[in-house]
Amino acid sequence: MGLISFQQIVSSAPVVEQRVALEVALFDTNKLPVQDLYEKHKGKVIAILGGGTSLPENMQQLPKGVIKIGVNQHAASVCPVDYIVSLDDGIPAKCRAFSDAPIISPLADDANVTHLIAGEENETLSAGFHSAIPAMMLAVRMGAKQVIMCGFDLFTDGEKYFTGEAAIKQPELSLMLDFWKGAAQKLGAEAKKVKVFAGSPLAEIFETYNK
Repeated sequence: MGLISFQQIVSSAPVVEQRVALEVALFDTNKLPVQDLYEKHKGKVIAILGGGTSLPENMQQLPKGVIKIGVNQHAASVCPVDYIVSLDDGIPAKCRAFSDAPIISPLADDANVTHLIAGEENETLSAGFHSAIPAMMLAVRMGAKQVIMCGFDLFTDGEKYFTGEAAIKQPELSLMLDFWKGAAQKLGAEAKKVKVFAGSPLAEIFETYNK
């Protein structure tokens, strides 16, 4: 069952029917529900690894033993990660070429995806705009005591990744920040757990990380 058709089903169905549709999707795809990861790392520090040019420097300042969630394939291409979050078609296959880590995604038809974001969890994790936002939301749901955002320059230093690879055309910075602000509002008091490095545009929204 494809992502679009599944969303069409659950968006128009009563709550009970949504749960049935979710169970069918999980059965058909042999994937685990993303909820299986909730509270899995309670009290731990989790780092979200983006693809910005500041990623290598930011990672040097992470505490030992931190759990790493890669956003798409970028970080996984250069270092081990514990999880990967991806929303875009074709990206889980790129991730799998570099890592055996669990891949969390709403892409029900992708065989590389291990944990499915479906039904109301799309809203819970804000899985609609950018893979980094549900990665952050998931880290909080995992029970993290602190979530450190690494490599999030939001392309203010040019539309490229830390690898030098060109990025696709990005929305205006103000629009990107609006989505992040919405995610922070959804987290409520738990937004205090999220820390960013000085210099990141996200410092406008979240507190600065101090090692």
